[in-house]
Order: sequence, then structure tokens, then C-alpha cells
Amino acid sequence: MGSTFSDLAKERAVVGYLSMRGFAGIPRQDRPYPEAFTDTLAALAYAAAIEIDHQGKAVTGAGILEYIECRREWLRRAEEEANRQGLPDWKNSIVNADLSLGFQPDGQAAAECLAVISEAARRREAVEIYEKGKAGEISPAEAREKLAAIENAARAHSWDADLIAADELCDEKNAEAYKDPPTIIEGMLAQGDLALITAGSKSFKSWLALQIALCTANGIPFLDRKTTQTKTLVLNFELKPQSIMKRLCSIALNLKCGHKNLYIWNLRNKPITPAFLARLTEKIKEAGFKLIILDPLYSMYGVVDDPNVENSNPAMTALLSTIRAACEDAGAAVIIVHHHSKGDSSAKASIDRASGAGALGRFPDSVMSLVRHESPDAYVVGIDFRDFPPCDPFVIRRERYIMVLDPDLDPTAKKVAKLPTNQKVSVEDILAFLPIDGKVIERRALENTIAIKKDCSAATAKRWVCRAIERKVCFANRHGVFRQKEEVQTHF
Repeated sequence: MGSTFSDLAKERAVVGYLSMRGFAGIPRQDRPYPEAFTDTLAALAYAAAIEIDHQGKAVTGAGILEYIECRREWLRRAEEEANRQGLPDWKNSIVNADLSLGFQPDGQAAAECLAVISEAARRREAVEIYEKGKAGEISPAEAREKLAAIENAARAHSWDADLIAADELCDEKNAEAYKDPPTIIEGMLAQGDLALITAGSKSFKSWLALQIALCTANGIPFLDRKTTQTKTLVLNFELKPQSIMKRLCSIALNLKCGHKNLYIWNLRNKPITPAFLARLTEKIKEAGFKLIILDPLYSMYGVVDDPNVENSNPAMTALLSTIRAACEDAGAAVIIVHHHSKGDSSAKASIDRASGAGALGRFPDSVMSLVRHESPDAYVVGIDFRDFPPCDPFVIRRERYIMVLDPDLDPTAKKVAKLPTNQKVSVEDILAFLPIDGKVIERRALENTIAIKKDCSAATAKRWVCRAIERKVCFANRHGVFRQKEEVQTHF
């Protein structure tokens, strides 16, 4: 493709090459981010090819189309762009992309096109930064920093840059580059960390998160741990503005502090999409936030195109990675508020209490878990760290809208949840309601009797009868349920 071809033609030529030959002959370091493409359909096709290749699968034209179709947000963007360009079908635009590069013997021409596309993207970004600096929207220092970052953008998608020999990693001359990041909460949270707070329903998780926000914003101790005064942002997805205002005022009054350095982003009923995450990243950098509190996690599920994100390890890992990368890039820490799984969580390890995929307990740099204590308004706190020294469980107590340490309470005295009624029935209990001589009892009559005697619902009784039959504790036929006749031994 000669220099006379437009950048748009090069983008379509790359898509045609990928459809026929995949990434054959294109080194990883020569692959820019999809955002370098100006044509939305070409960008989607290229992004799909990148993801397919990362999964270790062969990149084909059919695979690219299928990948886009299986993702609601991608499909919506493809259809909208096709309508905007007046195309009858978005698939045709991708399938019929320029295939001339596909007949090249190697990927050199495709790599050259990608280099041109990357350079054009860097030029566009540099012009945008220049215009912002000229208009006074950003300072000269910020403009220089952003322009310097553009120089390294071409290597952003290469993993090879992170390959380093242990001798070099541990060399004293690199000590400054690998020093510990600044601490926000002593022994608990540092810049760049992703922390998770989990607790059961109505356990004052959001109140605790706002207490952390006010403590860090004012640089006052949190549960007797020193904090560094930090510009803090709370993403409020659940509470009405007037509700969070009242809570903040009550907490601040009891902490004897103000609200300076703390910002609230009220996002109740707002669509949370990948576009929002991009805006969040930009906002963190613009405002210089160093701590982001996200409450609650499930409101961010729209960022990942998977309807079962909470219970899917790959999807949850992708979501948490995206959130952490957005904050880490700006040197900020993020605290995420999440709920426990249903039932009694007190017997579980603290990292296993979060509802959903196991990645929720393994991915974060720290997990703070709260379970109810025997004493009213008190909670046992367990924290698991990746980098900080271990911390023994301790007890906190809610006192006038804030949580305070209570060293007099025993952290092992967790409140054991009362078992629901349906747990009072066991499959062996079914036998007590069956004749010992093997006679049949009508199934519905059996279920009603169990429901009355065991004080449970008819649905629960029905479920336990089914389980007893499955486990061959008893048996069923078209007449009803029965047990095997007990063998009678006659002694002579």
C-alpha cells in the first residue's frame, strides 16, 4: 500500500489481511490499540481479532464476525456505525474490506500499514493536547507530560517490555524505580491497590466506606490507623443525593471533621458502560484523585459484556483488571464495596465470603470482611493482605453513625445465623412419616403432613421428599411414596 493511499484505506486493508491471514507476520510490538483506528467498523474488527488472538485461537473473518455478534455493546456500535455510513449491513463492510494485503507473502505490508495508523493516532492526540494547552484547559507541565506519554504509546500493547532479568530487577540502582508506593491508610492501603470491603445485607458497608472517605480526605485516623490526606472520590451508584448528604453530615459531625478534599459522583440510575470507564479514567487524571471508592460493585457490571459477570471468573477478572488499570494508571487506589453470599458467612474464610466468582477473593490486594458479632451493633473484621503484614481479626462497634474499635469484645464470638426453616428437615426425617410395613402413602398427603409437623412451606416439604427419593432413602410409584419393608429375622 503506497503512501498515496489514505489512512482509512490502510485501516480497511488491515482488516482484509486479518480476515484472510490473521496476525501471521505481524509482530506483537507492532500492534497498536484499537483506538488508533478512525473507522468504527474497522476498529471493532481489529479489536475482535486482538481478543481472539489473545485467547490462542486462529483469527479468521468468520471468527471476527461471530465475536462481534456475541457482544451486545459491540454489536450495537457496529449497527449504529453501519446506519451512520448508510451501509445495508455492517457485516458486508467487514467481509468486503480491501483484501489486497491478504495475498501478500508475509505480513510486512500489513505491519507497515499498522505503523502508519499508529503514527496518525499519535499525531491526532498530540494536536488535541496542543489545542487544550493553547486554550488554557491544561497547564504547560501537563501538556509536556501527556506528550511524553504519547511517545511510549506504541509499546503499550507489548508484553515484552515487562520481561526483566531478576539480576536487573534486584539491582540497587533500580531501587528507586521499584520502591513501595505511598501509603494512604497505614498498614492497610497504598496507592495503586485494589481493596474489597464485603459484608452481609444491612451491615453498614456504605456507612463504613463514607467514613474511610472522610478520614482519608481529612488525613485523620481510621480505626486508629494513620491516614495520608488524600483527594478522594466516591462513586455513589445506590443512594439518592439527599441520602448521601445526610450520611456525610452525620459521619463528619462525629468524626469532628469537614468535607474538604472529598468529591461525590452521584450516578444512581445512570448507565455504566465502557464509555463511562474511559471518562472515569480521564476524570481521575484531570482532578488528581488518589483514592476512588466504588459502591457497590454490581453497578459496574455493565462494563463487561457478560450477563453472568458476578459468577464468571474470566468476566469478573476482566472487570476488576479494567477497574484497577484505570486507577493504577493515575496512581490512585480503589476500594470496592460488595455483598456477602446468601446464608451464614461466619464459618467461611474472609476471602470466600464475597458473593460470586472466586476471583473476588483472590484478585484484590486486600479483602476486608465484616460478620456480625454476638454483641449488638458490633462486627468482627478480618483482613487479608497481599503486601502488608498479616492482621489478626478485631471487633468494631457502631457508635453514633461511625465505627469504632472495641478491644473488649472477643473476635471469635461471631453471631451464628439462625438456620432457615427448610434446614430443619433432612431426608432421613422423611422416614418418620412413612409406614414401616412398606405401605404406600399418597405423595401430596405426605408433603402436607411434613409441612405441618416441621413448620415449613409445602414447597420445602416437596423438595425434601424429592431429595429423599433421589438418595433412595424411600421410593415412589404412581400410587405414592413408600419405604422398603424391614426384614424380620426369625430365631429358632
